[in-house]
Amino acid sequence: MVRHTWASGFYGKSWLQTSGSRLAFFFGGLGLSERDRERLRVESTTFRSTSYSQTSTTRTPNLSFKMVVIITWVEQHCPDLAAMVKVDMDTFVNVDLLLTLVQKLPAETHPRFVFGHKHEHKYPEVLRVGKWAVPEPVYHFKRFPEYIYGHSYVLSGAAVKLLAESFPYFPIVPNEDVFITGVMSVVLNITRFHHTSFAHPSEKRKLSSLMQNLYVSAILLASPSFSHPNLQDRLSPARQVLPVSLSPDSDCTRACLRCLNTSADL
Repeated sequence: MVRHTWASGFYGKSWLQTSGSRLAFFFGGLGLSERDRERLRVESTTFRSTSYSQTSTTRTPNLSFKMVVIITWVEQHCPDLAAMVKVDMDTFVNVDLLLTLVQKLPAETHPRFVFGHKHEHKYPEVLRVGKWAVPEPVYHFKRFPEYIYGHSYVLSGAAVKLLAESFPYFPIVPNEDVFITGVMSVVLNITRFHHTSFAHPSEKRKLSSLMQNLYVSAILLASPSFSHPNLQDRLSPARQVLPVSLSPDSDCTRACLRCLNTSADL
């Protein structure tokens, strides 16, 4: 569905990625049946854009670990990366507007940045029970630092490199957006840029508003304006799309698994 809709501009008629951008899909492989694994292998062989790791996407702590794997993979395979965009599978993106906004960011003075929709509370409360609970031994503070919602955000190439180099020295905090765009960004002095055109999890947006260049992203499953008979089966929020910005001659384009390039920002 992603290839046929908002990311269709990255592909030619032969389904080879023809733009300067590269798209990659990352899946948690733990618990997949052999049939599902074979489908992913065929997908990877056909489109050169699919990877999966031995993690589960059904448990919150593993979402953080999954992003550690993805960011580390990108840093290893995409040395000329300008920026990567992390997008959940239930989120639509206006790529043209995203690129326009990214190009307006003060990247020269803030080369390490993350860009998206900041949480409405500057210091959100840490939950100790429920789906998003964080055990006190893992994170003993009562509040999180300011962070950016995880459905869609941009990481500069310099931020990707710094994060990948730093992961081995930090305990992984559950809740991927809190860990990557909050805790790690504060510790590593990564600038967080906010823009309301990125979706808010509780906000209902029509896809037509993206087509009118009003927004960068919209979360489909939160919006009654979009319906598909098999939407729940075809879109799994745990699966993530990774757009990445590369220079045209990057060795990443020759990697076994392709990254998605996006010259991005504000």
